[in-house]
Amino acid sequence: MAAIFPSDVEAIATDRFQNDEYSTLLALRDGLSEDYNVYHGVHWSKANRKYTAFGEIDFVIVNKAGCVLVIEQKNGALVESPQGLEKHYSGDQKKLVYSQVQRNLGLLRDKFKKSHPQSPQLTVDYIIYCPDHDVIDVNAVGVDMQRTVDARSIKSLSDRVDQLLKTDKDDNAILVKELHNFLLSSFRIAPDINAYKSNQKRVYRHLLDGLSEVI
Repeated sequence: MAAIFPSDVEAIATDRFQNDEYSTLLALRDGLSEDYNVYHGVHWSKANRKYTAFGEIDFVIVNKAGCVLVIEQKNGALVESPQGLEKHYSGDQKKLVYSQVQRNLGLLRDKFKKSHPQSPQLTVDYIIYCPDHDVIDVNAVGVDMQRTVDARSIKSLSDRVDQLLKTDKDDNAILVKELHNFLLSSFRIAPDINAYKSNQKRVYRHLLDGLSEVI
């Protein structure tokens, strides 16, 4: 079973975390081994000259060597256009899924490099996960079926992650720790009940110590 962050699953099963993504998180947790860490709701920001852009990566998975895989989940209908897979939103807004993934990968590499200039360049891969769409045109722009899990291959998501993150590289505990701290400082804030209980116990013990001295 993989480790997930934030760790308190029940606390994040709210309207802030979509049910579809919640189901995916549980599938990744149960389908992957303890060799993987799964981070969800990772936010990013990029300051431009006149504005700051914000975005979110649905899932980031890290193996013991510090290799990274990003999952972009797109629920609902997609459009297979000459430019590639598109997600259409209200108000005639549409986004190219592949372009969005590449932007996320680039920003992840750049921000980590700025935070850890002495660390090696990140090895980053991706999966486009569209559980409600069957990809018809497998030769379309930006469609790599090895890195695309559609409605026909939902059950293979964890296996696909494992295939793409298999590596001959040695374990790198330092890089994994750096990535852990980096991603923890970025993802969605959610209460961790276990951490809250531990903190309350520390405060309680501290108060008792002071009381015993007075008595």
